[in-house]
Amino acid sequence: MMENPEANWVPIENFVRNRMTMMKLQELAVASVYITEDDVRDEFEDKNLKASAEYVFFRPPSTPQGTTATDDELKKYFDEHKSEFSFAQQESRAVLSLATFLPYVVPSVADSIVNQLKSIRQRILDGEDFGMLASQYTQDNPGSNGDLPWTKQGGYVPEFEERVLAEKLNGITEPFRSRFGYHIARFEGTRQSQDGTGKPITEMKCSHILMEIEPAEEGKAGYEMEIKDLKGVSGVDEFEKKARKLGARITVTEPLTKAGRIQELPMDSQKLIQWALGSEAGAVSDMFATRNGYVIACIKEKIEAKMPEFAEVKDVVATKYATELALDQLEQTAKSFAAQAALDPSNFKAAAAKYNLEVLEQLDFVRSKFLGGNLPGQPKFKAGVFNLAKENPISKPIRVESGIYVIHLLDITPFIPEMYSAQHDSIQNALLSDKQSKIFQDWYRKLVEESKIEDFRTPEEMG
Repeated sequence: MMENPEANWVPIENFVRNRMTMMKLQELAVASVYITEDDVRDEFEDKNLKASAEYVFFRPPSTPQGTTATDDELKKYFDEHKSEFSFAQQESRAVLSLATFLPYVVPSVADSIVNQLKSIRQRILDGEDFGMLASQYTQDNPGSNGDLPWTKQGGYVPEFEERVLAEKLNGITEPFRSRFGYHIARFEGTRQSQDGTGKPITEMKCSHILMEIEPAEEGKAGYEMEIKDLKGVSGVDEFEKKARKLGARITVTEPLTKAGRIQELPMDSQKLIQWALGSEAGAVSDMFATRNGYVIACIKEKIEAKMPEFAEVKDVVATKYATELALDQLEQTAKSFAAQAALDPSNFKAAAAKYNLEVLEQLDFVRSKFLGGNLPGQPKFKAGVFNLAKENPISKPIRVESGIYVIHLLDITPFIPEMYSAQHDSIQNALLSDKQSKIFQDWYRKLVEESKIEDFRTPEEMG
């Protein structure tokens, strides 16, 4: 292209302009990011300094004795430690009315298929064999004569299963549409069974005749505009009424938290939930295109966050209070043991035996390594190890939520200034790059989430 002045440079110019705009935004977003010398030193030590240690763990009894507390004492403890019971806090939640739309099809084509299925249904009701007609007309494995195997309830798409289960035994449904096309189906019963783990389940049996239909592009824009127009309605009742009139299937979600998931919207669950938690009841979302059609939602109910009342968590408070008192008592024993072990660190195991304590080991590990799920309070444990020195290898009691450590440092690699200097710049650059990338991604995601983008194009402009 460089050798041909007549070449079309417009696509390349557009690409470069877009890239330069994004690069400029990125520069602005991360301009204030910096890495301190402590950051570099911590990263170096996290990955290079190794330690080995043995330790004992004082664990209070699962049901502490002699720690019965009055309600007044428990209430006082709860009021003084409310932040410790944040796990019991009710998060903000939102209940959504979801309107799910199948892809657009040409009405005249759909009407033709529905009429054909109505005719086939009538022939079955007049006595013709379902299986024979299915072998002639179904587009779902004609050789099966329309027969479907026993299937666990919930195994079919909702729009199919709901229509079949609503039919009387051996009844034939009216024609209906699912994401696969148009069906008529015969309900043949349910039974109790077990899954692979022995758990009881309910299975259903049916046969069907399927006629597929291809989504259409012509008229699609107008169909989407009708769905988007639901954003202008006021209230859940009006939303559901108009959505049903457009052919939507309405479902109501469980109360959704920020960590929730919407089955009908696998790719954009978090985006919709984030919007719902920040909007008022009765608000209608943007339309979301999915692999199976479209989803739009109305907020049916908002449930605001609240801290639990004392009465709601009294049992939890009582357990924690009893554990804290037991740890207070146990800490005195741990202090006595630590003092004795410090007199002769080489006899740590002998000192532990006098207290009937098991000595455990963690060998040759770095500070950044996860030490397994059976080591409670790992951050405090590792900090305790790396704060020790060979000259003073026995720790004071280290209290964590479920017990108390006393640690004996066996070995620790020294800090080597020459190694630190050699790695300094590469560590600093890597930390800076990671921090800039994270800040830009967080900034860009927040920008997208908070942007209010509306599509004012007419159906003709949309093609």
